[in-house]
Amino acid sequence: MANLIEKVIIVDESDGNVLFWEMLLTDLKLTIFKARTGAKALEVIEKEDIQLAIVAWELSSMSGAILLQKVKANTKRRRMPFIIYSKRMSDEDVQITREIGVDNVLNMPFDKAKVREIITRLIEDESNISPLEVKLRHMEDFLGEGKPTEVLKMVGPHVSEQGPHLPRYKTIIAETFLQIGNLDKALKAADECLEVDGSYLPGLYIKARLLSAWGRHNEAIAVLKAVAESRPQSIQPLVNLGSAYISADKIEDAKKTIDKISSLDPDCEETKDNKGKIALKEGNIGLAAQLLSETQNGDEIARFYNSIGISMVAKGDFESGIETYQSAIKILSSKTKLHLLFFNLALAYRKKGDIQNEVAYFCESYVTEPSFEKAYACIARGVQEANVKGVTLNMPTLNAVLARRKVFLTENPKAAERIKERLEKASAAS
Repeated sequence: MANLIEKVIIVDESDGNVLFWEMLLTDLKLTIFKARTGAKALEVIEKEDIQLAIVAWELSSMSGAILLQKVKANTKRRRMPFIIYSKRMSDEDVQITREIGVDNVLNMPFDKAKVREIITRLIEDESNISPLEVKLRHMEDFLGEGKPTEVLKMVGPHVSEQGPHLPRYKTIIAETFLQIGNLDKALKAADECLEVDGSYLPGLYIKARLLSAWGRHNEAIAVLKAVAESRPQSIQPLVNLGSAYISADKIEDAKKTIDKISSLDPDCEETKDNKGKIALKEGNIGLAAQLLSETQNGDEIARFYNSIGISMVAKGDFESGIETYQSAIKILSSKTKLHLLFFNLALAYRKKGDIQNEVAYFCESYVTEPSFEKAYACIARGVQEANVKGVTLNMPTLNAVLARRKVFLTENPKAAERIKERLEKASAAS
């Protein structure tokens, strides 16, 4: 397998330290990039697709702790290996690195032989990933792409059996069922994860999300407060706690939590997300759109928009619900799959009594995600109702749905067979 670590960045303000690393990395035939600040490092990492970062913990404008958390918060970089070095890291600092997935912490002065050994091992590890690790990474990537059914296809005894990977696997399963909407199975998987390792952070985070989804907000907040209080320099627990407060409509507590995050990292992108959520809760859709325009968490924000829109429509405030969905679609057009937003927008128009827009947005939902059979069924029902009421629908839009469906079923024969079987059963039952 080809060497997967070829580009490395050194982040340090000390010319002497940089020179040490340059000499060592040149011997290992790696391509070297340098940055004196965390902000510059983030720019280079993204632009050059860096595969390994060697970072001084003591950086003046952005600490190594904040840089590490910012990089790992990006889904594309969550597995990126780091080497952290320092003259005086506290036990709490070391704990932060461990929790974020960085085990390579070096004390200065350097032992050149030890450093070379660590880098060589990192290169070898990334070049010889085990089949189990490959499978787990594929499962995580499918979740990141919003494809939970693909994850379920990969489940088997080789990944579900006991072992050190089990908490991670159970968290993947919990996230999978959460995306599907089966909260019972998701909560069961989260509990199984925490039975194996009660301090496993991803398991605690998803358990809190599930509790919030069930409306058990105080329990979710209690979980996240405990995590945040035990890790006062960690940003992610505070971000999650802020989201839980927002879900519970505890807006003042959410704002206080956002202030704590800002004191650690004034440029934290995720605080904009939470401020955007607050603006939505307070009915300021324009401000929400402004704050969320650069979000990196499209799936989460789409879920939040959906919950707000559903609540508005349920109260009979159709115009506000429609405006909320349209705002979400505009903001998130390049950041997440939009079929559920289109679908709920269509439902809002249906409840308003606007059958033309109802069918049009069910069509948008299906064309965006042709495996979404629920949207196709709603189109069929809407067309029948329009015919009964004598409403003329947009034929080019309907023709686009039929064309998209034909291509999808041709490319996915298993899906076509499942649909055929369901239709035959429905016909026999009638």
